[in-house]
Amino acid sequence: LPLPNNGAIQIGDTVEFALAPGNCGDESPKVDVGIRDQEEDVTLDAVVTDAGVYKYQYCGGEPGNYDINITIGGCHIPGSPFKCEVLDPNQFAIFGLNLQDGYALVCEVVSFQIQGQPPDGETFSIIAHGPQADLNCELKEINEGLRQSSFVPIEPGSYQVFVECASKHVPGSPFTVNVADPSKCQILGIPSQLQIGENEEMIVKTRGAGEGELFAQVSKEDETSYINISKDDQGLGTYHIILEPLRVGEIQLEVRWA
Repeated sequence: LPLPNNGAIQIGDTVEFALAPGNCGDESPKVDVGIRDQEEDVTLDAVVTDAGVYKYQYCGGEPGNYDINITIGGCHIPGSPFKCEVLDPNQFAIFGLNLQDGYALVCEVVSFQIQGQPPDGETFSIIAHGPQADLNCELKEINEGLRQSSFVPIEPGSYQVFVECASKHVPGSPFTVNVADPSKCQILGIPSQLQIGENEEMIVKTRGAGEGELFAQVSKEDETSYINISKDDQGLGTYHIILEPLRVGEIQLEVRWA
């Protein structure tokens, strides 16, 4: 893990991964694999090396969206559950959309993969319908039955991507890509210093920055004890960030959109 092809394999392919629990105590890892939203999971057996590394294999037996749950002492390890989509090579499928935290950024490439071979004489038609204009998507063949498509959004907003073959949508089409432009955000009232016992507010305006989510946090984990940070959505793309200093020191504050 992470899995190849952005978390997708074909029926019959094998997923292999290893765990090194290290100093997690006496509990052994537990790995369950199952199709999402179905009750029956398969518990994988491990091959344990002399160095204490747990090795696992799983073969995708039927198409579907799988979760790989890895727990120690009943608690998920970081990143768990891992996602794996098992594809039928004889059917159309769209997978591997390369979004970060669910969003794309203006002027950066959005790509995805299409599985399936069009019938003789037919081709794929792929268009990203943007807020103001439609974009034709590039398409290149990776190997027989597998293609990669991409486009570069030129403005923030919501894009509807149509993937059609023989004038019909393939499974998974249309799908939405939310595009953000953090450069359109404005930060007002940045304080140069804070006083313990007195809260300060910053205002962030995101109108015109497209679809996204506002994050405000300190840059380093060891700085979290110096300050409490909260945000208040005022509506119409305006947020208040409330800063409550707790200790004397210096921090670096990150404000991110999407």
